[in-house]
Amino acid sequence: MELQKELQKDVFKNRKKLVSELWPQERALVVYPLPLPKLSVCAEMLKDFLDWQNVLIANLAQWERDFSFHQQPVHYVGLGGLIPSVFSLGGDLELFLQLVETKNREALTAYAHQCVENVWNWYQGFHQKSLTTFAMIEGTALGGGLEAALACDIVFVEEGVRLGLPEVNFNLFPGMGALPLLTERVGPRLAEKLIIDAKIHRAEELFEMGAIDFLVPKGKMKAHVRAFLQEDQKNRRGRQALRYSRRMTTKLSHQDLIKVTDHWVTKVFELEQKDQGIIQTLVRAQKKKIQKIERQAQLAVWLKKTRLDLKKPLAFHQLRQFVKTDCKN
Repeated sequence: MELQKELQKDVFKNRKKLVSELWPQERALVVYPLPLPKLSVCAEMLKDFLDWQNVLIANLAQWERDFSFHQQPVHYVGLGGLIPSVFSLGGDLELFLQLVETKNREALTAYAHQCVENVWNWYQGFHQKSLTTFAMIEGTALGGGLEAALACDIVFVEEGVRLGLPEVNFNLFPGMGALPLLTERVGPRLAEKLIIDAKIHRAEELFEMGAIDFLVPKGKMKAHVRAFLQEDQKNRRGRQALRYSRRMTTKLSHQDLIKVTDHWVTKVFELEQKDQGIIQTLVRAQKKKIQKIERQAQLAVWLKKTRLDLKKPLAFHQLRQFVKTDCKN
């Protein structure tokens, strides 16, 4: 069975809300969610994620049967972000409020269970003995987005990035695995403190606590991770055996994650008006951030199209021309 033929499979193809990238030398498959028009984990993104994961799991199982340990097409699967300033702002807060207003507990439960499936698949190495998962965080990571990253075997974070679990600020708690995932990394007392304090931390702080694995210099993420994976390959059999052993001996179970997230759903429907008001304020702030990012993207495209020198300050008439042409809406 030729490797090139395997690389033509659907698991390597982009989806509506996902872009994938193959690093052949490292035998790494990296997936990047498309976060806009929201910077949070929306239902459409979750659907694409789980569809892709199901295809990936089926292919990984086949490759484990058909190839030797070192010849399998994919040794690592990574999670990255496409927007430098934001990895993920967490769960879809606007959706939560809508479902509370319409009293649609079934829909919120389905969303929460999908989030758990996503976290569990990353945590379990997509149910393969020979696979390592990693996350690359180059921008703000909050709530459910951070939980998904913490589920990976290895977490790389760019220096200065802001990370946090702010849910307690509006009388909720991170319900997709944060407590057991952090407990594995920093111990139960510190894990609970990080969640209860609900503070936003710099990457350097969490690195000192042991919550993340590597600090990466700004702008060097891909080069740093690829160099790490190439080094990891030299003793991959032993290192991967250790990672798989950790998964086997952990106390974290899929059933427990489901129980916790069902409890989280109950607490969402118990939110008081003042708590919902805080969430509405956060939603408005997220929308402003999205508008800023979209405008920056539009400006970058316009500058490239007009071939202006990005290193020189723009004259007023140039900005006015941009507003008149590409930003009428």
